[in-house]
Amino acid sequence: LFSLVVKGSEGELLSLPPTPALDTLFIRQPGRLTDRDLCTYNWNNRTMLGDIAHVCNRGFGKNSIFREKRDYSRFTESLYKLNNKEGALRSGSNNFFDNPPLQNKLVDILVWSLLPNHYHLLLHEPVDGGITEFIKRLGNSYTKYFNIKYERSGYLFQNAAKILRVEKDQHLIFLPLYIHLNPLDLFESKWKEGVQNKDAALNFLFG
Repeated sequence: LFSLVVKGSEGELLSLPPTPALDTLFIRQPGRLTDRDLCTYNWNNRTMLGDIAHVCNRGFGKNSIFREKRDYSRFTESLYKLNNKEGALRSGSNNFFDNPPLQNKLVDILVWSLLPNHYHLLLHEPVDGGITEFIKRLGNSYTKYFNIKYERSGYLFQNAAKILRVEKDQHLIFLPLYIHLNPLDLFESKWKEGVQNKDAALNFLFG
């Protein structure tokens, strides 16, 4: 249904998504949703079976969690490999996505975006407890990879991932656009207040 925008630390485009209806978020309007609305810890013990949730996390101390292109690729592979009830999937191919094995999904990944120091996911839960299990696997696996690669130890992420159950139609309408456009933080930090140069912003995202 949706795909992703990925920007590297140098602003390079790592994957090209289809163009969403950008105009709806390019102009600040009264009552517009804020970052606090769209990424607020709102987890409780109720089942989320059948629900949609916005999940986000950032690096400890706001440090980078992606330092080079391979880090983005590893995280992207993990989104697929770890999304399987019976455990991590493996492939005999050097390029995992040349011949990916079939999944028995924990979650449906609707939209996702990776930035140098944080990520956003929009997930649907078809299996009870699927989101929490998937996010736990993702955090543990990527932290282990990152610490071994960069010869470090300790926490990589600032806190447990923030999970926001999408309970309002308003949120479901804007979240895919918000996640797609989030890489504009690297181009124009105050873009949420209104983009100054829409053509330049579009070129940054898709050019």
